[in-house]
Amino acid sequence: MRAATISKLAGAVALSSFAGLAQATPQVLGTVVPVGMVGDANGDGIANALDLSIVQQNMNTSGGRAQGDFDGNGIVNSNDLTLLNNNFERRLPSAYFGKVADTATTVPGAGGTFVRLNAPVVDRAGNLGFLGIGQGNYGIYGWSGGVLTRVADNNTPVPSGTGNFVNFGQPSIAGGRLAFQAVGTSQEGIYSYAAGSLTKVVNKLTARPEGGVFTSFGDPTLQDSAFAFVGSAGDNMSAYTLNGSVVTPVVNTSTPIPGGTGTFTAIDNPISDGSNYFFVGHGIGQFGIYKKSGSAVTALLDKNTTVPGTAAKFTSIANLSQDGPNVSFTGVFAGTSGVFGLTGSDLQKVADTTTMVPGDQGSHFTNFGVSSIGGPSVAFVGYDEKSRPGIYAWIGGELNRVIDSSVTLGGKIISDLDLSRSAVNGNRVTFQARFTDGSSALFSASLLASRVPGDVNNDGVVNSADFAIVQKNLGLSGGRASGDLNGDGVVDFHDYQILERTFGKTGVAPLLGDADGDRKVDAADLAILLSNLGKYGSIAQGDFNGNGRIDFGDYQAVEAAFGKSAAAYMPFGSGIIPLQGDTNGDGRIDASDLSNLLANLGNYGSPWQGDVNGDGKVDFKDFQLFELAYSGAVGLSADVPLPGAVLAPEPTGVLALFAGAMLLGRRRGRGAAR
Repeated sequence: MRAATISKLAGAVALSSFAGLAQATPQVLGTVVPVGMVGDANGDGIANALDLSIVQQNMNTSGGRAQGDFDGNGIVNSNDLTLLNNNFERRLPSAYFGKVADTATTVPGAGGTFVRLNAPVVDRAGNLGFLGIGQGNYGIYGWSGGVLTRVADNNTPVPSGTGNFVNFGQPSIAGGRLAFQAVGTSQEGIYSYAAGSLTKVVNKLTARPEGGVFTSFGDPTLQDSAFAFVGSAGDNMSAYTLNGSVVTPVVNTSTPIPGGTGTFTAIDNPISDGSNYFFVGHGIGQFGIYKKSGSAVTALLDKNTTVPGTAAKFTSIANLSQDGPNVSFTGVFAGTSGVFGLTGSDLQKVADTTTMVPGDQGSHFTNFGVSSIGGPSVAFVGYDEKSRPGIYAWIGGELNRVIDSSVTLGGKIISDLDLSRSAVNGNRVTFQARFTDGSSALFSASLLASRVPGDVNNDGVVNSADFAIVQKNLGLSGGRASGDLNGDGVVDFHDYQILERTFGKTGVAPLLGDADGDRKVDAADLAILLSNLGKYGSIAQGDFNGNGRIDFGDYQAVEAAFGKSAAAYMPFGSGIIPLQGDTNGDGRIDASDLSNLLANLGNYGSPWQGDVNGDGKVDFKDFQLFELAYSGAVGLSADVPLPGAVLAPEPTGVLALFAGAMLLGRRRGRGAAR
């Protein structure tokens, strides 16, 4: 059979000539790890009837995964049939995965290997911190750029104390700096590690601003340069911030509960963004999420808050996560549990036990673990009706599957998954996975950009054309191209609700043809598509038209987009490929974005604060990229023009604005130093 050719490629190169090309390296934290599907014997990215026939043909015979041995015991038996049945019709997710460390990794500074690894925390620069247990040692470890470092373990002398550490709390990280609570043989405190130096922040000998000394501490939190923690002296509990070595109380058990009665009896999960202070507060018969700004303490929500979409009120809340002005948490109401996001004053349900599990066949969530917010989006651990774990991401009102127990990592089957409350970095989610063989590991998932929520036909706008597709296919099975927006395999009212929520919204669609997520369509993407042609899969495998299968339609998408490039992939929280320089996510690059960037100049931040190049800091490099984007020099997908594009200002005008902001910044800096 003659090979088809791509006429638009230089030299009219034949399809077959690219088959052996190496794939581009995905941008992950850690080492790229191969993924598969439990129940997928033929390696086409889906567990289906073809795999069932393979298992049936090889039942009770020896073999490997290709013969139907999914549990790895060397024989195809009823257990493999059960695994296939449990994961029937599940597909590979649109993500790449990187392994940071596992229970075969040597413990730095101690020898031996880890026996347990807790869910990691991550900062905006992609540095990780985690609790790890080795063979006879226990401690806090850091990871940066592939290098694993011992921060402190039970052989480390306690700074400004005596003896060694004996126990540790959950760490926090920002700008490469780690902070954690720890206990020594005769002391307890909060400690900081940066640039190879371990120092005491506060301990039981530290004078409290209110008088006396501390008797115990909670886990600290770092966000950018802001430091927060809870400290106690007997029955008196206070939340504090730290500026240099100055400890400042924020709220305590004498603070009146806003909108309630009496004073707080307990304070949990304190987080500061440098200007505001967020915390979970409890009183007698009372609870809530509260914010202190200046001298005012206000309730963001409490037991009197109505749960969105219901008439019920919250009966408990926990697991506060915060990023800028946005928070996420888990809540219980009317015998139901769920995950919620609060962006400004807008409270939204992310998922609860009435929500369908994306990527599953008709199952609902039954339980939730920790959530983590990044920008306005939320990642969380959820369990389905068979108690199978998964990690899901709520992006722009659409629920996406990141990974679940149907996905194998390095050939291992997942038994459980866990996140920290600081798990999101750009388009990456960091997590811990435990496997059925008893081992565990730390991973990052690098999500590929999804379409704008509700944009069925991928034209960059949610409109009547998308509604017509959903209406036509209502009640039918299908993929994204048919209107199945929540990934449950059928076009139904849930998909209509997503479309309704996002109707009229516009945005830049993902660059179709970019399978490896490197922001360009080239030979590497073609090689990925060709290696999966005829198989089932997702964007990462070459399914660009959303029908769940890699076919000629996807090849045509690569052909049409070959040689094109796009702006950087979404920061976690947009659901689209953002415009470089569009700091407020409104689909335009204009004066409001410049004002946002200038207001945060010199600070650490995310793309929403003006970090255009994604290095975790808002600086002159970001301004330069913004200037290029403003003048239209940063390329977008040529198939989807930017709605409301603006003309570039005169370069001298932009530079004058920048120079003025720099001058003001220097003046503010000198004033603050006095």
